[in-house]
Amino acid sequence: MYDRCITRGIVGSVLPVVYGNGNRIMQAPGQVIISYEMVHDTRVIYTDGRPHIGKNIRQLLGDSRGRWEGNTLVIETTNLTDKTSIGLNGKSYLSPKTVELMTANHTGDMVNGQFGRPARGMGFALGVQVWLDPVAADRRVSPGSYGWEGAYGTLQVMDPAEKMVEIIMMQGANGPLQRDFENAVRQAILD
Repeated sequence: MYDRCITRGIVGSVLPVVYGNGNRIMQAPGQVIISYEMVHDTRVIYTDGRPHIGKNIRQLLGDSRGRWEGNTLVIETTNLTDKTSIGLNGKSYLSPKTVELMTANHTGDMVNGQFGRPARGMGFALGVQVWLDPVAADRRVSPGSYGWEGAYGTLQVMDPAEKMVEIIMMQGANGPLQRDFENAVRQAILD
């Protein structure tokens, strides 16, 4: 769908690219709306308690419902299609070898300890950071997870081991809230 400029999917819409990385977040009674600059996708997240739509109705950005836990918006998305071209929620348009190259560490230890990064346990792939040793990097993700931390609060993590995507979008310095989010996500995983 991205090759026809229809959608990049939920994950693709927040991953950094060469241009068009802006997100507009609006709030109205009973809903939060996220409009992505790239491809101009708009996602409506209902926060008024309404149930999800029927299981047989599929949408490119899924069916999102949210709830507030303090200052944090927790979003649950269901009913995704198999047509989303970027992300773990649909049909893959990339070969496994391409994904392996895109998510493999290409910098060795060069970035460890730089730019506020941990002294050990991380690397950089093509456009994303990779957690090679999450314990050394003091992160609550599976080894081989990859993603990006924005300069002021956003965090996206793709965790192939758990077949899961984690996204937090906030306006605040990186740090404790992101770690709390990672902890809460890990505690919610059922074995």
